[in-house]
Amino acid sequence: MDALLAVKLFAWHGLSAFVQDILSLFAILNPLGNLPIFLGLTREVSVAQRRRMFRLATITGAAIVACMAIGGQFILNNFFQVSTDELRFGGGLLLIAIGALGIIHPESARAAPPAAANGSDGNGLHDAHRRLAISPIASPLLVGPGSIVVVMLMAQQSGALYALLAAVICFAAVAAILHWAHWSYKLMGPVGTMAVGRVMHIFIVAIGVHFLFSSIKAVFLTDMAFPCCVVEYRTIENVCFMVRGTT
Repeated sequence: MDALLAVKLFAWHGLSAFVQDILSLFAILNPLGNLPIFLGLTREVSVAQRRRMFRLATITGAAIVACMAIGGQFILNNFFQVSTDELRFGGGLLLIAIGALGIIHPESARAAPPAAANGSDGNGLHDAHRRLAISPIASPLLVGPGSIVVVMLMAQQSGALYALLAAVICFAAVAAILHWAHWSYKLMGPVGTMAVGRVMHIFIVAIGVHFLFSSIKAVFLTDMAFPCCVVEYRTIENVCFMVRGTT
């Protein structure tokens, strides 16, 4: 019975951690808060064209995240020699900066569409749509440095398959939101969308603080574990010596 309970608790802890990672990645992707930007960039196209552009942007963003989840560990170990704690520390600083900038200056994330997107030529218009879907919609608006760092940390801590599964679930939700972006924006309104975006950026700051503190804690415990053991051993040895001396 105790073993079964332990297995259930372990499974529940793993599931809760997985859900937490999904919510963290979704908050950083922030499709709801970026809806006004996405709709503003595609205001000159029809609903069908907008959905095709958002589908391409979602696939592109998912491909970028998947590549970093699979190859990020190799890149860090062989090219940059960066440890997990160092990546977590740097990623925490980056997420804090991104979240704070989104709260203080939300307009700084906006990007103007290229002038070629307003052309009248059929083939050129479609090419401009593809370029616009890939950049800036897919990257850096949807997938930026923050989401890449989070996925790489997931892959380092829990494996590439874990990170890929979390990314697939997140991007499935992103695809559904962007597919119905027009109706979602009408339902939430400009004030509701702005409020959701601000709340998401607060979560991003909190995630960055968590990464920062966890990396400092890990480095501190690693550096202090051995000296503490030595001090404790010497203290016990001195106590035993004093006891022997008194007897």
